[in-house]
Amino acid sequence: MPHELLRLERLPPDLDELTRQAYIRVLAHEEWASEAQTSDRRRKLTCARVLGFLLLEAPSVHARHSVINEVNSCQGDNGRLFQLGEMFLEHYICLCESCHYLLFRTLINT
Repeated sequence: MPHELLRLERLPPDLDELTRQAYIRVLAHEEWASEAQTSDRRRKLTCARVLGFLLLEAPSVHARHSVINEVNSCQGDNGRLFQLGEMFLEHYICLCESCHYLLFRTLINT
């Protein structure tokens, strides 16, 4: 089941179809990650949630469109979506140790 903050109901009703499509793909990816029976399940969930939060809370319209295009280009491939989430997590979000700590405390303990 999707994280409470990543539910489809959180999307504003006036969003375009590409954004909705990307968000639905991320929700399906999070479902896949939550069912993983591997030792990296928590990491997979975190990366899925990073993508969802970036779609909702991107720092600019341009950044949101970039995330939308990247998510949609993965065409629902969970391996590619995981890599994309990892890339955003490691290269854009966790730029310093304190940010890394706060992000993981927030995402993993919810």
